[in-house]
Amino acid sequence: MSRIRIHKFGGSCIRDAKGLARLYEILVAEEKPVIVTVSAIYGVTQYLIETLDNSATKLNIPSIISHLKKIHLDIFDSTNKNFVELDNELRKLERLYYGIAYTEEITLRTRDLILSFGERLVSCVLKRFFDDKNEKSRILKPENFILTNGIFGASTILLEETEINCNAFLEKYSKIDEIIIFPGYYGASKDKIINLLGRSGTDYTATALAYGFNADDVIIWKDVMGFMTADPNIIENASTLENLSYEEAAELSHFGAQILHSRSVIPAKLKNIPIYIKHLYNSEVNTKIWNETNLRNEDIVKSVSYLKDLAILRIYTTLGSNIDGVFNKISEKLVDVQTNIISIATSQTCISMLISEDQIKASLENLETLKPHIVDEIDCDKNIALIGIVGLGLGDTPGIVSRVFNSIAKIKVNVEMISSGASKAAYHFTVKQRDLNRALNIIHDEFF
Repeated sequence: MSRIRIHKFGGSCIRDAKGLARLYEILVAEEKPVIVTVSAIYGVTQYLIETLDNSATKLNIPSIISHLKKIHLDIFDSTNKNFVELDNELRKLERLYYGIAYTEEITLRTRDLILSFGERLVSCVLKRFFDDKNEKSRILKPENFILTNGIFGASTILLEETEINCNAFLEKYSKIDEIIIFPGYYGASKDKIINLLGRSGTDYTATALAYGFNADDVIIWKDVMGFMTADPNIIENASTLENLSYEEAAELSHFGAQILHSRSVIPAKLKNIPIYIKHLYNSEVNTKIWNETNLRNEDIVKSVSYLKDLAILRIYTTLGSNIDGVFNKISEKLVDVQTNIISIATSQTCISMLISEDQIKASLENLETLKPHIVDEIDCDKNIALIGIVGLGLGDTPGIVSRVFNSIAKIKVNVEMISSGASKAAYHFTVKQRDLNRALNIIHDEFF
């Protein structure tokens, strides 16, 4: 088998004929085999979500199917108007919608299955596009390759089992001279039940395929620049980062830099497979994510990132000697309402947790049930932002933290929660959201 490269194209890259033409230009220039995984066309997944959020009795199913067909036919002008593959997928989707309408129930299983259709439909479009160009291609279904742990909504890929499936394919087809299309964003459990991989999950698909097929590298194509020293919408002189370690990329992904799925780094790191983030129309501008041993002489601080619209929950308890037991009970209550804990700080009498603002109401209501025997008081600060300073070696480099806090002290910004030590590649701290932009600017000026 010759070298294998995995290409991933996001939905915004193929929203129109121009993007589709650029995809074709990139892929046909590659040595075969070429493996490409694709996200749904821009806006399609969100549209599917909105249809499911409506009342089942209000579903206008013919309108939904017609709208989806138009979106997918509009991005290219096929010489063959008989689009059997697309129509077959739309009929499957139509039956699912009618099932919801009749039962007036949407299960997690049905939801994941319906939301996977954005990727299924666009894969049909790509296959037809290549057929019209007389370019050999085939669609491989993720349910036959990407094995998951069975969790709906944001499943984890079982990499060793996925590799077995990929190797079985390579053994059967030792010579592949075509473009292989993988719908992204989903896999399947051992029972062949569809599980989504979370938003931006096609990145995760790409690196899992790289792991499974022992690829040489992964290229993530986007219509924006790669990772940057800061959000260019806030920091005017932010610049593109040429190199990142796997750890740095993972930290920035967790921090809301919407460049890469947060778990997509793991499969690549395990096999030391480089990931390139490239601009669709300027492929010379890119970020390379690779082994940290190559980056030891780089600048320590790579990027200043943030999350906003957060809240700090402070849970007071006098059971300090049994803080672990208290924490377990609090965690159970938050898990019950699917609250995501972003950061934690503890003392003998207080546990502070950083959560999303939209999870405050449900979290407080469930935690109130622990009063008065486990929890004494609960209070909440809203309009909080979390700032992250990311760079390999931060934990081993003296003076970085003092530079950060001295710089924001100059503009009289108060720091609330601080987290360090959990990762040697990042420091986290919170500020009031009103102070976010000023804090980001002065920290960026300090290091860049």
